[in-house]
Amino acid sequence: MEGKTLFESKHCLSLKCVLFLFYGGLGCIYPFLQSNMAYKGFDYNEIYSISIIIPVVALLGPLLFALLVDKWATSSAFAYGKRIRI
Repeated sequence: MEGKTLFESKHCLSLKCVLFLFYGGLGCIYPFLQSNMAYKGFDYNEIYSISIIIPVVALLGPLLFALLVDKWATSSAFAYGKRIRI
């Protein structure tokens, strides 16, 4: 996509909007997560563990899911595009 601006490539515009809003909302909530967990009665070690697990799952989850989807989509050559769109 050489020379195209953000709004000229409209095939991914809805995905870009959804991801922008999702990560924007996540960025607003995440700083208050630890204080909320402390208010709810979580132990310091539990808060620490959850704060470590959330970013690891957020990084590794899409990578593992992409491998799973690729394997699932290529199992049948005739249904390749149909399953990915779902």
